[in-house]
Amino acid sequence: EAYTVYGTAWTGELGTFPIDCTAAGTGICVYFDPDGPGPIGVLGADFLVTGDVEIIQADAEGFEAVFSNVTFSDGSTIPGPFTVTG
Repeated sequence: EAYTVYGTAWTGELGTFPIDCTAAGTGICVYFDPDGPGPIGVLGADFLVTGDVEIIQADAEGFEAVFSNVTFSDGSTIPGPFTVTG
């Protein structure tokens, strides 16, 4: 799951941005539960995720973003690039 809290560096425009789930950063967050309801903890629950995202589309017609080098605070990584659409 990716979501935003609208930080100071990203206000909804298209382009490439760092993943930084802080109010002082982009406000772009990544939250990943690798085993659903299983015993493995949720990655990104501490908001300490880094990486990059290219937002290609984010409007009423749909969403498309490409994530790269996503790194969680426990050291887990999703190198990507991987595309998320909706």
